[in-house]
Amino acid sequence: MVEQALAEQPDHDAAWLAGVPLAIGSEAGPHAPLMATLARRPLAAPAVTGKQVAYALGALVETERLDYVPTMVATIKARTDLSVAHIRALARTMASYGLREAAHECWRHALDVLWLPSDQEWELMNDLLAANAGPEAASWLRELIDRPGLGGQSRLRLRQLLAWLGPALEPGVR
Repeated sequence: MVEQALAEQPDHDAAWLAGVPLAIGSEAGPHAPLMATLARRPLAAPAVTGKQVAYALGALVETERLDYVPTMVATIKARTDLSVAHIRALARTMASYGLREAAHECWRHALDVLWLPSDQEWELMNDLLAANAGPEAASWLRELIDRPGLGGQSRLRLRQLLAWLGPALEPGVR
């Protein structure tokens, strides 16, 4: 069965790969090794980018659970082809599994790679607030604002994000 699935896999097709966990089910059980093998193939191919990488990482978290998290975080940080939207989605997935520290690392990385202004900045702040990570987000924003060599426009935008975040951090506000 593994050989047949590998032979039939379109060349790193994101939709095909995304369908594997759906076809196998969220509890892959005896098919987990197949799903992990299929998910590792696109990660090993340098030409595979963005959505395919995100699907592959998601499939590996589904199959390998906690064992794969450190590798996943390192991969997210190393891949320059992952969009902020993909990083956010993967961080939300980790947070949904209760992997708060790993999710924080990914959200922090998303702030680092975010080109300001961006259509993702407010969604990223909302993700952080939804995960009760507002204080961490404020700290990260302050670090970024203080970064030497940061352009004036980026510094201004980061200050705006921090100002927007401020009221949400006040006690009793939700």
